[in-house]
Amino acid sequence: MVKNKRLRRLCADDFGGGRMREILFRGKRIDNGEWEIGYYVCFITGSGKVSHRIYSSYAESDCRDWEVDPETVEEYTGLIDKNGKKIFEGDIIRSKDYHGDRWGTVDYFAGTYYLGGADGYSDEYIFNESDKEVIGNKWDNPELLEGRNDD
Repeated sequence: MVKNKRLRRLCADDFGGGRMREILFRGKRIDNGEWEIGYYVCFITGSGKVSHRIYSSYAESDCRDWEVDPETVEEYTGLIDKNGKKIFEGDIIRSKDYHGDRWGTVDYFAGTYYLGGADGYSDEYIFNESDKEVIGNKWDNPELLEGRNDD
């Protein structure tokens, strides 16, 4: 809880009731291809190799880490779909609006997340996640985007 009244008001105005967005990343493990979610760190090892890792926590005593493919590292948007699933960059989202069923990939541009219009419609900023559903991601389910107007 922010004790300074001015800061508390700014946080409430800017971050939805004083809650700041949880900063998390996901990436596919190099050793087995499984997804891991946690804190992303990139560093150069003593041998000069660049290492990309996801750490399970900040606590030294209970921390696990995994080397991940840097191409698959994506950030959590702070949003949750209608089923309670966390929405990450690279997720394929389905939503319904006046165009009907829409879907596309979640991307980040100019300070905000948007749904890239893989269905041929224009891009849409993601403000209201209550009507959106994660149906896959661009790494595990590229077939969902085949023949679509998406990069």
